[in-house]
Amino acid sequence: MHHLVLAAAMVVPRRFLVARHGLTNWNQEGRIQGTLDLSELTAEGVDQAEALGAHIASTEVVGAVWCSPLRRARQTLAAIEAKCAEGGRSLPPPIIHDNLKEIDLYGWHGQLKTDIEKTEPEAWLRWKSNPQAYRTPEGAAPLPELWERARSSWRLLLAAETVDTTLVVAHGAFNRCLVASALGCDIDAFRDSRFQFENCAMFELVFHGDDLATWRKVFTPSSNGQEVATPPVVAGAFF
Repeated sequence: MHHLVLAAAMVVPRRFLVARHGLTNWNQEGRIQGTLDLSELTAEGVDQAEALGAHIASTEVVGAVWCSPLRRARQTLAAIEAKCAEGGRSLPPPIIHDNLKEIDLYGWHGQLKTDIEKTEPEAWLRWKSNPQAYRTPEGAAPLPELWERARSSWRLLLAAETVDTTLVVAHGAFNRCLVASALGCDIDAFRDSRFQFENCAMFELVFHGDDLATWRKVFTPSSNGQEVATPPVVAGAFF
């Protein structure tokens, strides 16, 4: 028993900071981005990313960085990197991984949401009201596919070289799935407002071994660039 207690005490907590990219031109237009790589940060989006970078530079020592390959995420990371370098806390080179891409919405990519609502009202209603059950005309299942990709991403992240704090820069829907799946939720939790990622919002998840211990939102850019933090929540107390 003594050895078991000692082994448990030696487990080093691992923190993951999960952030969404800054505001893009397609966010402003209400255009679906998905896995397309055509949108880019607006001036406001750059400001958001710089505010997040300043926060990270002043509060964190990041040992590893993972990032989506899509331009909007990489632009966000570049702004964070610059602020961290200014603050004397340069980030390590990022791991760019396809698993961290946004949800694939197939034929809707590049379209305005208002146009889809007019031209495919029934399909749009099914997607908005019950995304986990929505299927494309070709039979693809966008949300279940994303959910499984997020779950497999945890296997990659937790199997990577152990560091105290890892920064993950990705996307809104992907991050929702990443946080909810870490909590052991089922796919229905995708619509839970507690997992809402505003542009450049950042959550903290703390693992003991492979088990999530606590989670909370630690940063949300506001009009004056101030952070908004919530108290840590014990993972098992979610329900």
